[in-house]
Amino acid sequence: MPNKIRELKKMLKKAGFTERPGKGSHTNWTHP
Repeated sequence: MPNKIRELKKMLKKAGFTERPGKGSHTNWTHP
């Protein structure tokens, strides 16, 4: 598990996930 959120986001984007900002600090990740 990556210890940095930035690395995690990079991995998720690489895996094909799209980032949809939610309310507050929450981020929703959707996979088509």
